[in-house]
Amino acid sequence: MRSEQLLTTSVEAQGGEGKVRADTTVVSVDVNYPTDSGLLASAVVKIYRLIRRTKTVGAATRTTCRDRSHAAARSVRTTASILRCAARQLARKLTAQ
Repeated sequence: MRSEQLLTTSVEAQGGEGKVRADTTVVSVDVNYPTDSGLLASAVVKIYRLIRRTKTVGAATRTTCRDRSHAAARSVRTTASILRCAARQLARKLTAQ
């Protein structure tokens, strides 16, 4: 529906003439799908940022909070490393048969 509206607007802008030239470019990009551990690490960073902003405003002044973003990122890397190792072992096992 959006493309039809764009086409109609383009034709009207040209004074009602029915010809429109469109130029499109396609670029290939690696898709980075979210993982559970990555989403958790992102949530840890956002929660800490929210607490820090809250304390800056003056609310929750006695609340203590430590930045755990480095630990969360390390956990993500460790999990990914373990999964890659397990996948390699499984691939070797399957190709050996």
